[in-house]
Amino acid sequence: MLVARLREKFILLASTNSYLNATCQEILSQAGAAFFALENIVTLSDDGILRATRTPGELFIKFNPVPQAPVPEDIARQVFALVKALDTETGLRKAAISKIFRLYCV
Repeated sequence: MLVARLREKFILLASTNSYLNATCQEILSQAGAAFFALENIVTLSDDGILRATRTPGELFIKFNPVPQAPVPEDIARQVFALVKALDTETGLRKAAISKIFRLYCV
């Protein structure tokens, strides 16, 4: 039912995988979804604290965004030219556009 409603990748967490049969695994796989049984990814310490057995980055790597390729030089030049052009415009600004751009982006 989740697959039909969401129609996109998702993460399904449950306390156990007792009811996860081959049909469910196939449906989740076709949707790009993943199932995680808490009994396999967390442990209960002696002092009553739940601790992950792996980092979230390791567990959910399939759902991490793909790093983007570096910006080609010509696009970077166009951006710098635009920032320079905006700098020459008059207006009530407390800081120059180029300074803000350098602080945030460079």
